Amino acid sequence: MQCNGQQLVVHAQIPTRVHAGTLRQCGRRTGPVHYAINLPGPVRGDKITATLTDGVLTIHARKPRPCPTVYIVDADTTDGYLP
Repeated sequence: MQCNGQQLVVHAQIPTRVHAGTLRQCGRRTGPVHYAINLPGPVRGDKITATLTDGVLTIHARKPRPCPTVYIVDADTTDGYLP
């Protein structure tokens, strides 16, 4: 997996299955897979986890914590107005 800002790219390989006995034609995909997902916002690249269970790929990507709002107050003003 790669995370490029707001895009998550998954690279995988689907192996070719070896069949014994009667050969039937199969429409199943094999080979390399590249899947790009556009995310609604930036994610923390170091906090992305993925698990593959029973053929289902689950990806957890955390959003970064929002920065706290900082107010700068001029000590010379007496009205105490905050923007």
